[in-house]
Amino acid sequence: MSESIVEKTTEFPKHYPVIFDFGMKALIKMKSESLIILRDLEKDLLKAECDLAAEERKLYLNTDFKELGLTNDKLRNSYVNDQLSDFRFDIAMKKHEIQSKKDDIEIIDDLIKLNELEIVGE
Repeated sequence: MSESIVEKTTEFPKHYPVIFDFGMKALIKMKSESLIILRDLEKDLLKAECDLAAEERKLYLNTDFKELGLTNDKLRNSYVNDQLSDFRFDIAMKKHEIQSKKDDIEIIDDLIKLNELEIVGE
């Protein structure tokens, strides 16, 4: 007996986000604002990475590993990484925000191209 193949259908949204109705000027303004936000997010990421590096150096220099019973490099590295987990999480979240903003800009670019094609008449 052969089994029938069930095809999955993709349902398209009935309502698109409001950005799809924006005109060219609004899209260009939105892209400009998004680029400014993106640059601020990138600066925040750089600062967070510098803070992580500074905190890591501080931990290695100021921690009494012998007192904590951390007698080898593997234990010391594990301790430092554990202490820095919040910094690493913060950096991961900032990277996610940056990627999300880049995705927004890509959609805006596509909508600008679509508007240009409509203006030209293609």
